[in-house]
Amino acid sequence: MKCCVLGLGYIGLPTAALLAARGHDVLGVDVDPQRLDLMVQGVLRESGLMELIEVGVLSGRLRTGTTVHEADTFVICVPTPHVAGRQDLTLADVLAAIESIAPHLRKGNLVVLESTVPPGTTDDVIRPCLDRLSGLSCGSDYFLAYCPERVLPGNLVHELAHNARIVGGVDDESGRRAAALFRTIVSGEVLVTGSRTAEMSKLMENTYAAVNIALANELAWLAEYAGIDVREAIALANRHPRVNLMNPGPGVGGHCIPVDPWFLVDGTPASACLISQALRTNDGMPGRVASAIGDALARIGKPISGARVVLMGVAYKGGVDDVRESPALGVATWLWESGADVIFQDPIATGFPHPVEPDLLAAVSGADALAVIADHPQYLGLELLLPRLRRLMRPNPLFVDTRGVVKSAEGFLFWRLGCGFAKDGNVVLNRPAQPVVSEELRKTS
Repeated sequence: MKCCVLGLGYIGLPTAALLAARGHDVLGVDVDPQRLDLMVQGVLRESGLMELIEVGVLSGRLRTGTTVHEADTFVICVPTPHVAGRQDLTLADVLAAIESIAPHLRKGNLVVLESTVPPGTTDDVIRPCLDRLSGLSCGSDYFLAYCPERVLPGNLVHELAHNARIVGGVDDESGRRAAALFRTIVSGEVLVTGSRTAEMSKLMENTYAAVNIALANELAWLAEYAGIDVREAIALANRHPRVNLMNPGPGVGGHCIPVDPWFLVDGTPASACLISQALRTNDGMPGRVASAIGDALARIGKPISGARVVLMGVAYKGGVDDVRESPALGVATWLWESGADVIFQDPIATGFPHPVEPDLLAAVSGADALAVIADHPQYLGLELLLPRLRRLMRPNPLFVDTRGVVKSAEGFLFWRLGCGFAKDGNVVLNRPAQPVVSEELRKTS
């Protein structure tokens, strides 16, 4: 089958490579010329991806270009930018892709949208647009489906091939044809439904994660007031057979979890109160971490203005090089506004908008504070390295751990998210001035 994949980013590139590896003739289209030479560009640091690309390119089944050609199937993997809570979703890239497909659309063709969109977009926006531009009729002349990706960065290739896949047709025949396509590349279940349900399901998956992360972040601050270590409490709570709490962190990054739930909030804000509050809780975490850094520096007599702070890990989470919606940038913005000198350190991240020092020893020289933002595997054993790092830093150094990477930090003032100020693994100096439980609640209990 001849396939045209529009957009060679985090989803489009591995999708095109996988289709080619399964025997399809694939043209990958992107408006960015830097993405077209797949054998030369750095590509995504994803296990198995380069091997798939090499197979496709060398066999001649994977080609790239800047313009759409005729195909049997068109797969749209372009971005749907949305600044969380601050501006409306834009479908400009999706609509541009539709406009480029329409002149080449022929009877019997299949169009698949993978980009994240609000419920109803495929049926109410994409279908009438394609009908009008092509002069064809969806459901009789061509077929249309929404098939969202469900993958985890760092394991893209494996999950694209093995996860269950949702296929949402605008009609039964569209669903059947899209399911047949994905069964050629997916070993997991292919679950067929309507396009609106598929769109909603995609948003629900990431909303579930966002809300549960917000719960963990809120519990972290409550634990600090209570004078306990939230990670220990979470580990114990998770021994209950029906509890699976996440761990807190300095903010939520990546392209999906901090962004996709806003599609639901913006569509029906009065009915999405819980989701809206969860997103704002997560969005506030970088500011809370930066505030904790400022408060901790004050404890050791160092003004935040002029302090040199090293943020360890600019990827949005440990083990990936993806810096989209990085919490580190949010923390840095708050620190910059207070006059701090921020140094970014990361062993693997790429594409960050500010200089990044890959060498940890070089980054910490002359620093006042270290803050772990992403828990990269390269930071395992960091506790053993801290004495050496301390000798490179200024007197009375601060160590901030937002990910629970270490248990203690001898010689540092040590602050851990969800624990507070700690020494030798025990929580100290952070009892609240007022009881967590109000007097009114005590009287009723």
